[in-house]
Amino acid sequence: TNQEALIEYGGLYYDAKQYVKALEKWKALLVQKKSAYHCWLCAHAASCMGDMLPKGNYRHEGLNCPDEHDGWHEKLREM
Repeated sequence: TNQEALIEYGGLYYDAKQYVKALEKWKALLVQKKSAYHCWLCAHAASCMGDMLPKGNYRHEGLNCPDEHDGWHEKLREM
């Protein structure tokens, strides 16, 4: 999460705008097709951004969705 350190050590850097843009895309996907996988993506993104309430909401929704991708319910439970 330390952008300066990542740049200094020659790595990739974290682009907050791109991250938020991706989160919005995942949220839009949830409207079209709710799946445990999409809920996991949103919960993970919310967790990384420190938004614990949305994380919990997506986790709960994901556990109510069919687990079309093997193991996503388990990942949601771990969260």
